[in-house]
Amino acid sequence: MANQIQTGASEQGIVLLLTIIPAVFAALAIPLIMLYPLDNKTLTDVQRGLHQRKNTVVKQDENEVMNNG
Repeated sequence: MANQIQTGASEQGIVLLLTIIPAVFAALAIPLIMLYPLDNKTLTDVQRGLHQRKNTVVKQDENEVMNNG
């Protein structure tokens, strides 16, 4: 409820949600991030794919404007 004093248990829950739990997930994510092979070739491939997807969306948007315009 709004404008109510928080109990000790609810304050502890809020602290856990904002500190300990995110820290645990971050600690679990670090090994997964370290295993991801992000060398120059992979980075270039990802950037090329994103650029192609962006161009595809832009062309689709342009076609919709021309057809609905």
